Order: sequence, then C-alpha cells, then structure tokens
Amino acid sequence: MIPRKVTPAQVEATLAGLPPSFARNRILSAAEAARYWGVSLPHWRRMARDGKVPKSIRISERRIGWRIGTLIDALDARDEVSAPM
Repeated sequence: MIPRKVTPAQVEATLAGLPPSFARNRILSAAEAARYWGVSLPHWRRMARDGKVPKSIRISERRIGWRIGTLIDALDARDEVSAPM
C-alpha cells in the first residue's frame, strides 16, 4: 500500500475535533514550522541556529520539532513588542 500525503485541510479538520490542549501540543517539523511562520526553510534554520525562534524539542536521535503552541506564543509576543503604543 502506498502511503498518501495528508493535506493541511485534513490536518485542520482532525485538530478541530480535538481538545485545544491537544492542538497546541502538536509537533511541527522544521519545514512545517517555517511554513507556519512564513519563511523559507533555510531562513528558519538560520533563525533557529541564532536563537531567534523558540527552542526545538528532540523527537528522536535525529529529529527535532517545535510545538505549535510555543510558536503561536512566540509570534504573539513578537507582535506585542513591535506594536506601536
């Protein structure tokens, strides 16, 4: 059986039926996190290396990821700092 690719709409539909704490704890890969922040993957990796994005979590020996809730909180904090007073 050939695995099929899951679309973002399918992921959102699945998350919509889960408690909010489940959705906030979903782990994104570097590519998904970069897409979520609206930057390229190489730029995301540079920002991660320079400490400009939230700290990643280790999923396995060779894999890291970011909790979506942490990314949302970081974006909100960044927006609050840059908002004019």
